[in-house]
Amino acid sequence: MTDETRQAIALLRHQIISPVLMETQRARAAYFGEVAKTEFDVPGFGRRVFSPWTMKGWLAQYREHGFKGLVPKVRVDRGRRRKLTAKQGAEITKMREELMDLSVAHFYRRVVAAGHLGQPPICHETLRRFLQENNLINLNLA
Repeated sequence: MTDETRQAIALLRHQIISPVLMETQRARAAYFGEVAKTEFDVPGFGRRVFSPWTMKGWLAQYREHGFKGLVPKVRVDRGRRRKLTAKQGAEITKMREELMDLSVAHFYRRVVAAGHLGQPPICHETLRRFLQENNLINLNLA
């Protein structure tokens, strides 16, 4: 997400919460309940509906951090797997290089049995994406 998009989203959030910045809690709750029925065109995401809890969170962030609190954060784990550690990736890669003749489904069962996918194990699709990204899929067996 670009900085321009993040700023546009923050501006939209501010526009949504600004009518109740100085209102009572009861007035805010009524306003957020009504606004929750409205669709908004969110830059980079399309049409979205927000819950009253989400809007209350924005208000709290605005009060604590000002306009900067409304700007979406950049993900710390951007470009990295959240569920698959580097150690698991190395173990899977080593095992896959030895077992390239297995389909992904059969390989998944083997890796789960070996305990390399964590507890509870990651899902089949996560493993498939990892194998695809690392050119470890035998296209004749996928």
